[in-house]
Amino acid sequence: MALLNTHHPEHLTWKYEQILFTVLGGIRLDYMDRMRVTIKIEFKGETIRHNLDLYNDSQC
Repeated sequence: MALLNTHHPEHLTWKYEQILFTVLGGIRLDYMDRMRVTIKIEFKGETIRHNLDLYNDSQC
């Protein structure tokens, strides 16, 4: 079961089985033409951070 936690707007988390996804810094609503986010993915003690532009379909 996937759990989405939006209690803290600057630290959105979504857990799916053993993978934890975190959107760091939240999503800025005043710059909707960019939609850049930093995502952190944790799995079995390994952590990956990546900057994504959600308007760029090749990165999604």
